Amino acid sequence: MSDQRFRELQRRWTVTRSVSDEEALLREAMRIGALDPAHVRLAALFGHRAAQMIDLAVSVFPERPTLSDVRGHMAAGIAAAGSSAVAQATASLLDLIPTQPEHAERLGQLREWVSRVLAGEDGGVEGLAPTGESTIDAAQAICLAAKRARSDSRPSAAVARTLAVCVGLVAGERESRLPWATPAEVAQVWRSRLVPWLVHGPSLGSP
Repeated sequence: MSDQRFRELQRRWTVTRSVSDEEALLREAMRIGALDPAHVRLAALFGHRAAQMIDLAVSVFPERPTLSDVRGHMAAGIAAAGSSAVAQATASLLDLIPTQPEHAERLGQLREWVSRVLAGEDGGVEGLAPTGESTIDAAQAICLAAKRARSDSRPSAAVARTLAVCVGLVAGERESRLPWATPAEVAQVWRSRLVPWLVHGPSLGSP
């Protein structure tokens, strides 16, 4: 009966895409154990409206986050949501590294490799050693962090710190940053890539 109700709510939300129907779906998913409440809390933090209706106590992530917001508060929040969430968040930072012509082939290889890591496939990629080229070195560091996070059964403080370092590679302090993204852009890529995964997959699947 529970599974039938869940499927009915899922079908309804797939048609209407309303916030109230999504809220009902997420509540039922949590009730039957198909959705981790920590994922709902993190999605609410990013401004997901249905999640916010469920977790009214969450402090909403600022529209104009500082580097401190992203590197500290969000690293801890993502770590609390589980090691797979850490890996997903870390890998999504690759989206913010520009694919310049001279980097296109290598970045393509790294993105393909990290997608296999997120899918649970093992395997390596040749040449994951410092190259001296800042763009490639940063991308490789992010890929390795995603692999490490994905392989941990529980996210550790070290993994959260690694995530914070990766954010620093993409949107670091003014004097040392590689000018790829602002903290707000880091938050936005997490909203677009991480939030749907948090609330509708992998346990729920993509409606």
